[in-house]
Amino acid sequence: MTDEVYAEAARHYDDKALATLTIAIGQINFFIALALIGKPQPVASLADQQWD
Repeated sequence: MTDEVYAEAARHYDDKALATLTIAIGQINFFIALALIGKPQPVASLADQQWD
């Protein structure tokens, strides 16, 4: 992250919020990569299923 980007983000968020945002972005990136490795198959919509 460049200093300019950090300074702009710091204008809007305090230190705790910046840390939380960074962790959230990291988790999202991790699970996207994990999903790509696992190659999940698409499933039918719940609206298309027949309920007894």
